[in-house]
Amino acid sequence: MANKFINIVRNRLYKKGYQGFTKQEFIDCAIAIGLEDMDNPTKEELSKAVEFLINKQLKQLSKVEEEENTVNVTLPEQQEENPFEQTALTITEKQDLVQQQSVEMGITLSEQDVIAIASNSDDQIADRMAFLEEAKGLISQYLANQVSAYRQQSSQLLGEINGAVNDAQNQISKIDEGINQGLSQILGGVAATAERRKSDNKASLARLRAALNSGN
Repeated sequence: MANKFINIVRNRLYKKGYQGFTKQEFIDCAIAIGLEDMDNPTKEELSKAVEFLINKQLKQLSKVEEEENTVNVTLPEQQEENPFEQTALTITEKQDLVQQQSVEMGITLSEQDVIAIASNSDDQIADRMAFLEEAKGLISQYLANQVSAYRQQSSQLLGEINGAVNDAQNQISKIDEGINQGLSQILGGVAATAERRKSDNKASLARLRAALNSGN
């Protein structure tokens, strides 16, 4: 019966590492090789059947691989040709849009400000209107950060000025104290000198009176 041909061929294919054939494929193979009797196949017919089915499976596998390679090669090209795909905005386009948005907000930005704001935006954003909306928040946040930094710098500078003034006052106080001590010493010396001169004068007058009295 027909199962004899199928079983023998299937076993030989399995030993060679090939499997997965359907019953219809075995029947088609028998017809293709001109098998005369499926119940009593010859050795030559069995060999032809095995070779036929192996070649058939190899061709099928090769065709599948070729189709997969074709898909892998053509898919990126199809994506590139998609007219609805948007590319991300360039940094130059973002800077132009930031400048445009700042004008609408009545704010004057330097070139450095524009570059800094555009650099903080989403790298993948592609829609110009969406970026303009995002630019409002970026500009406001940037200006708030600038004000905060200026306030911090001013506070630090004021502290340094107050420190310098206090230091100067301390130095002046020390100088004044030194001057006062010097003046006190000078005045003390002058007073002592005057007292000595006064005493000397009194002694001279006393001697002069004594001399005059003795002459009389």
